Amino acid sequence: MGWVARGFLKINKVVKIAIIILLPLLFFGATFFKVYSYQVQELTVQKCEALNTYAQIDCYNQLARRENNWAICEQINGADNIREDCLNTIWAKNPIIEPNNCGILSGHQKTECYWDVAVKKNDQTICNNIDESQQLKDNCVNWVKQNGPAEVGDIGACLKLGGSEPNTNYPEVRTCIYRVIEKANGDPSLCVIVPNNLLDRDNCYTHAATIKKDLSICKNTVGTYAYNYCVKEVNSATK
Repeated sequence: MGWVARGFLKINKVVKIAIIILLPLLFFGATFFKVYSYQVQELTVQKCEALNTYAQIDCYNQLARRENNWAICEQINGADNIREDCLNTIWAKNPIIEPNNCGILSGHQKTECYWDVAVKKNDQTICNNIDESQQLKDNCVNWVKQNGPAEVGDIGACLKLGGSEPNTNYPEVRTCIYRVIEKANGDPSLCVIVPNNLLDRDNCYTHAATIKKDLSICKNTVGTYAYNYCVKEVNSATK
């Protein structure tokens, strides 16, 4: 009977050791399940609020990305890097169109936001909000000057890229005009205000006709040479 008792005691020791090992594992396993069980549920702000710190951060992050809502990113506390990544990711999908909203971003993403809004609004003053470096601020101003008019579809502003008076003698002016026509899907009516020195109005009509693949637009050109050139370009585009 002694060996049975000794064996029983040994078993008890094994059981005790197993219990000592398993109890923490069971505790942490239950905690882990509780913390991350929200992942199998439909995420809501209310459910995120009910979670502990780390799970709550992840919950807000996932929910914000799913909803494309940077306001939810703002709920993330105690993890600035995750909050900023959340904001930056959603901004990339849904570009901000108002400069005052760029302030929620940080670092180079904030600079890119101000730059992007400045170009889309053709407003160089928005570049003044860039505080990353003076060089980037100056680059933003120059970029808006060259690309802003095309972004908002303003041929009149394109014509003034070379100075205060309408002027088509600069390559950037012609490039801007062509970009406006492209964004307008080849609308020939926009070419009316383009001066025809150096055949720039004719070239504008030719560009519009080529985009639309419409020979009738070539009739707006002046002279046989310009008309034939326009027809040739449209025919080449339709091949």
